[in-house]
Amino acid sequence: MGSDHAHNLARGVRGARLAAIADADVPRAEALAASLGGPRVFGDGEEMISSGAVDAVIIAAPDPFHAPLALACLEAGLPVLCEKPLVPTAAEAVEVVRAHDALPAPLMTVGFMRRFDPGYLALRDAAGVLHTVELQVHAQYGYDVRCELVCERASVELPPVPALVEADEVIVSTELARRSAYPADWRPRFAAAYRAELAAWVEASLEHRPPEGGATARDALRATVLAESVVRSMEQDGARVAVPAVDDVLAGRA
Repeated sequence: MGSDHAHNLARGVRGARLAAIADADVPRAEALAASLGGPRVFGDGEEMISSGAVDAVIIAAPDPFHAPLALACLEAGLPVLCEKPLVPTAAEAVEVVRAHDALPAPLMTVGFMRRFDPGYLALRDAAGVLHTVELQVHAQYGYDVRCELVCERASVELPPVPALVEADEVIVSTELARRSAYPADWRPRFAAAYRAELAAWVEASLEHRPPEGGATARDALRATVLAESVVRSMEQDGARVAVPAVDDVLAGRA
């Protein structure tokens, strides 16, 4: 994920210059840097954040490292785009949101990239709200994303994955069968969304404002609180579980 962001910033986002890369695997980071014009390489993210070498930061490290890196960015006054989840637990999210709320101006965006995906934007414009989502994440045949809205007088759905992934993808019908390819993971499917997200974030950071349509730290906390509530329900054999309000969680009332 970090490599993809680095490639996009170095080659496809106006107003951005890839100044530095941080990774615990320094040889890997050096190889990436060499292929992208030689940005500075750090073996530690917090060292890069405090170095003065960067004006903004994308966090694409493993989830347990998000909180300390995000807090370091906020302390340094740097705009930050943090890949989802913001942090693994609601308790950690509370710490980050409180630190962000104490700032004089917003600095944090969380990478809910589907907000920038052309297909999902078209769905939102056509239907307004999404009521129920059902999903499974263990398809063994490839990365398969589908979305259908069933409304009062019509249904709206995304086209098949190949139509959105690569222009040269085709559907083959032969020998009483219909075949098409699936990507191995989410990156080809949402490549356009990631580029649009980065472009919006860079433009907003240069103008010292949050990106229009971007997810906030509070949005990320709300998602984490909801996810933890779902887990509690599962642990109680599907019992109804109240989902606390974000303000109550931040105030320590939930």
